[in-house]
Amino acid sequence: MIRVLHIFGIMNMGGAETMMMNVYRHIDRTKIQFDFLCMNEEKGDYEDEIKELGGRIYKIPAPSKVGYVEHIKGIINICKMYGPYQAIHIPTMFHSGIVCLAAFIAKIPIRIVHAHTTSEEEKTIKRKIYNFVCRRLINIFSTVKIACGEAARDFLFGKTNRVKKQVIILKNGINIGNFSHIDEKKKIEIRNQLEIEKNQFIIGHVGRFVKVKNHEFFIKLAKSLDKENYKILLVGDGELKGDIENKIKENHLENKFILTGKRKDINVIMSIMDIFVMPSLYEGFPMVLIEALASGKNCVVSDNISKEVDIDEGSIDFANLNDDIQIWIDKIIKQTRKKVDMKSRIKILEDNGFSIENTTDILTKIYLGEENSEK
Repeated sequence: MIRVLHIFGIMNMGGAETMMMNVYRHIDRTKIQFDFLCMNEEKGDYEDEIKELGGRIYKIPAPSKVGYVEHIKGIINICKMYGPYQAIHIPTMFHSGIVCLAAFIAKIPIRIVHAHTTSEEEKTIKRKIYNFVCRRLINIFSTVKIACGEAARDFLFGKTNRVKKQVIILKNGINIGNFSHIDEKKKIEIRNQLEIEKNQFIIGHVGRFVKVKNHEFFIKLAKSLDKENYKILLVGDGELKGDIENKIKENHLENKFILTGKRKDINVIMSIMDIFVMPSLYEGFPMVLIEALASGKNCVVSDNISKEVDIDEGSIDFANLNDDIQIWIDKIIKQTRKKVDMKSRIKILEDNGFSIENTTDILTKIYLGEENSEK
């Protein structure tokens, strides 16, 4: 059995973390076992499950707390003390270059950098220099480059033809059946639990309460909706949740919103939505949109999200965040009226590589050294 080390800030219910846990649940753990190195002392949402599956969790300070030299030493020490590791899998954007260097020094043979997003909030000169240096480290010391989509690939690795040829586009696989087949009794139970009336129209969103997810948009949306019989269902937690709750109260919209906090039954929650809305400032290839599509939902999203996500052509509509809110409302109404052929949609998801089985098979080959991106 080989061991693979995964690097994360904290193992909470984010997109990249959830995708990796999906793989962990499906991979042959008699052949490949996962460990996780986190840079946050807090306990992550997935830590108990990781331990149940046989994984180990290590924690070191982030470079912002101890500096890059000590941070690199910390990674090397973990690799040497608890290895040997056949592979290291790094989805921490430009920071991946720092980890790649440490993993090279620690003699880990397979060093995988995984791109998940298309932008970042900090755009200072200092940050641009950091990104330039780290991209160089990635291109020198990584052995495998992966991206969830073309836009994420270009953002992290660069746009040269040579680099593009080196990158494996790996779809964010999900357990499609978990989302496409929900028992009607569970739907009724969740509506009752959330006190949603039978005929209420549900505008749904799943995402952390952080700036990039742009939750303030939903307040603007709620203030502009003429329809009285609706609820805006926001699923997730995060540092800005309290701010959004305060703004909902300030605008006297408490009866229009349901904020559930973190939930483990995302598949059931999605099943009761009428439409999925995602007004993000930027994204890579959001796994949550694939989950929404698998749940039979059409979507309206910001045009900051790559058009690659519209795999069932026309099921996802795009709008600019600067557009009049009525344009968004019109698109929401239009998408809600479209009928979804679930049999066709499931086939499209599977044919386009979004099953967790496909994602797991590709990563298994990479971890075992049977496939890499170096040309």
